[in-house]
Amino acid sequence: MKRSNTRDISSFFTKKSTTKNASQVQTSEENPIPEINITRAPQPSAQGSSPSVTIPPPVVDIVNLSHDPGKRKKLIDFHPNERDLVRRMYIQRGPCQPVDHVFPKTLFGTKERRFNVKWFDSSWRPWLEYSVFKDAAFCFICYLFKAENTAGGDAFVSEGFKAWNRIETIRDHVGKHTSSHNNAVIAMELFTKQKGSIVTALSKQTDEIMSAYQVSDTIDSNKAQSITHLLMSFDFVFVAHLMVAIFGITNELNVALQKHDQDIVNAMSMVDITKTSLQKLRDEGWNLHMDKVTSFMVKYGVEVPNMEANYIVPGRRMYRENPYKVSRVENV
Repeated sequence: MKRSNTRDISSFFTKKSTTKNASQVQTSEENPIPEINITRAPQPSAQGSSPSVTIPPPVVDIVNLSHDPGKRKKLIDFHPNERDLVRRMYIQRGPCQPVDHVFPKTLFGTKERRFNVKWFDSSWRPWLEYSVFKDAAFCFICYLFKAENTAGGDAFVSEGFKAWNRIETIRDHVGKHTSSHNNAVIAMELFTKQKGSIVTALSKQTDEIMSAYQVSDTIDSNKAQSITHLLMSFDFVFVAHLMVAIFGITNELNVALQKHDQDIVNAMSMVDITKTSLQKLRDEGWNLHMDKVTSFMVKYGVEVPNMEANYIVPGRRMYRENPYKVSRVENV
């Protein structure tokens, strides 16, 4: 026998109505309205709060960074996590100095003037740039390291200088010791310089060892002499300067990887830059490295070996040909 309180299975899926008056319930039953599902965009709450969304910083395209200063993006427009990477990339490229460009002439009064390529060979060489796109001069160092909201020199950073009849303006851009340009130079030196110079440390340590060598104790004197001989050898100086160059390239990456808020994409870009710089050091840095090593050794009176001489392995005698070998052949 079927129980009277048994309900159809569809009744379990019937939407329960909220508290309404009798007229609303009756109207709803007589004229049912089909339900329509509408997807709405998330709206802020009454308090004005919105869901917390973490947006990763944009990734700078270091390969396509314009070398022409007239086409460059302002450094302040880059993400804070990318600015050091941009600075490092531009420092590796150096100032934009197109020496083979045919510089156009501009009429000033009754005379035509233009950018002089000889200015690149003057004391302005480390910072003076020329934009082919704008036919204007820029300051490479101020673009990278000029402090924000600092007065002076804006023409050499954003607009470009093109009054070729006023060469004194280029000369005055450097200014006095406390000028914004010289402050940018100091900032660039601090950026590229390692914390603590191994050359200074080596010189200081050598002086201490030489002082210890003069002590009446024979054992300490012999130790000091052995260490001094090692420190003032070509092998040690060569390796020390090589490590300075390598640490100078990898230091920026090392500091960036220790930041907890570092973006992984930016970090990978810095890894690529570091690898490229190390490969460039290996392929093109030999002559520059040897010049630094030789200059250091000459300055401190260290003997520079002859690179074209025969190499003698320590502990082995130099091979000498038998002088009787030739005479025996001639006698035969």
